[in-house]
Amino acid sequence: MTETRDKRKTWYDKNAVKREFRVGDLVLVLATSKPNKMAVQWTGPGVIESKLSETNYIVRMEGKKDKTQIYHINLLKPYHQRLERVNLLVNGEENQEREAEELTILYPVSDPNIYDFERIKADSALEGRLSPTEIESLKQLLGRHKKIFSNDPVKTHLVEHDFELISDKPIRSKPYRTSQRQNEILKGEIKRMLDLNIIEIGQSDYASPMILVESTGRDPPSMHRLSSLKCEFPYLDDIAIYSENWEDHLKHVDEVLKRIGNAQQTIKPSKLKFAQNHTKYLGHIVGGGVRSPAEAKIKAVMEFPTPKTKTQIRAFLGLAGYYAHYVKIFSLIAARLTESLKGKIKKEGVNWTQDCNRAFTELKNRLTD
Repeated sequence: MTETRDKRKTWYDKNAVKREFRVGDLVLVLATSKPNKMAVQWTGPGVIESKLSETNYIVRMEGKKDKTQIYHINLLKPYHQRLERVNLLVNGEENQEREAEELTILYPVSDPNIYDFERIKADSALEGRLSPTEIESLKQLLGRHKKIFSNDPVKTHLVEHDFELISDKPIRSKPYRTSQRQNEILKGEIKRMLDLNIIEIGQSDYASPMILVESTGRDPPSMHRLSSLKCEFPYLDDIAIYSENWEDHLKHVDEVLKRIGNAQQTIKPSKLKFAQNHTKYLGHIVGGGVRSPAEAKIKAVMEFPTPKTKTQIRAFLGLAGYYAHYVKIFSLIAARLTESLKGKIKKEGVNWTQDCNRAFTELKNRLTD
């Protein structure tokens, strides 16, 4: 009996290989999946923290509530990292010429002498709103600050930012997929920023995907240092200057332009509007002591289709809720819609009742009154 058992064990272990892991090795763990507890899948990689016995190991898994757990060796397998590509930069004439050819992308030509008061006067429609004397005083004021009018972004010397890391583990994210047209735009913008000394080529273990936000010529410098002024209201790169009379307004504009110049920042003439009775600001039309929602936003609310799912109801409430202060008892009207959001499943369909439809229509109508 013993002899038969030994023969069978010898045959069974004929192809067996001794497996073991060392502390610090990367491994994949065979664990149950969240959607189906009866299914298993390889997850990881995890790191071997310690060896308890010939068959049991403590594995640390980042991103889990219980970061360390004991696993049997049969639930582990080695994780082999892929080879990483490394960019090699060679300081040579041939390489520089090739790089220049690859980045030959057309972008708007900058002109340091871009200041044109006649264009500003036309864009702001000053004729008929201001007297010739007031227009001349504005022209003299802007002429003193004409150096800050430019289409090119610049660096400020007032602020430096240090990133304090809370972990030694690098964070690397894959780039988002972009089209060929977007790739050309990105190459052009990167070359432009390099030429302007806004950015520089560097090496880092950290990587974040680049987001291409396509809009009508926006440069996003921050103007929060201007927040100490009482005559203006900055929000990121949007600045609204308001005054009680023309004399004070000239002083306020002069002070804001001085601070922009002292910060070594620039402003784009095509984005400026002077001496406006009403202006669009952060999705609202403001001026003359009156505030109203922007027409484009209201149009989006009015054209919103009848929701069929909870996700669509949330989208409508988020869009209309931005202008909630324009509608009396907004929360009371919207309560009929929020009631339909109850339930654990977030994306399921809803029972669209007459009360829901009345609330949906009433919110639209009140925003246009």
